[in-house]
Amino acid sequence: MAFWQKDDVKFSYQMTGYCFVMALHFFLMGATVAAIGAIINGLRSYAVFHHTN
Repeated sequence: MAFWQKDDVKFSYQMTGYCFVMALHFFLMGATVAAIGAIINGLRSYAVFHHTN
């Protein structure tokens, strides 16, 4: 998917959304540490794009 993407903004939002969906998945499974890690990764993906533009 990453190599097919031509729009960095759209890809950044997709990755951020994916991270938050995975965080919800981990939270519902009871894996709190993994959920926190996914949230941090989502926030990082969102912040890196907005910080550079």
